[in-house]
Amino acid sequence: MQLVIDANVLIAAFLKEATTRRLIFDERLNLIAPEHLLIETKKVLSQPRILKRLNLSPKEMNRMFSLLGGQIEFMPHELYISEIDRAKNIAAHIEDASYVALALKTASPIWSNDMELSRQPHIHAVSTSELIELLKP
Repeated sequence: MQLVIDANVLIAAFLKEATTRRLIFDERLNLIAPEHLLIETKKVLSQPRILKRLNLSPKEMNRMFSLLGGQIEFMPHELYISEIDRAKNIAAHIEDASYVALALKTASPIWSNDMELSRQPHIHAVSTSELIELLKP
């Protein structure tokens, strides 16, 4: 199953070892993302209150980025730029526009825990709990 992974899901994988991290490594998933996902994630994770919760050394943080990032295929902006204007009208937050544009371009659902994304009718958004249910045998 191909999914566009949102930054909030990747951030959750850093904060909790359990479910989200296991799902990122699930071989049934083909995760794709805008190429700036890692930059956005690093920016959020570098906030002092988040760093305190992480309790990871810089070496551990880099290792985690390598492991998690290795499970995601990063798509260049040029691939989905044709959908950006439409995506800006759909996304509740401007920072979500590239994820929405990529979902539109690839006809893929977005894996996100952002409730506002799940409320719009233009693309399918799947939360972590919904994904767990979808993957049950």
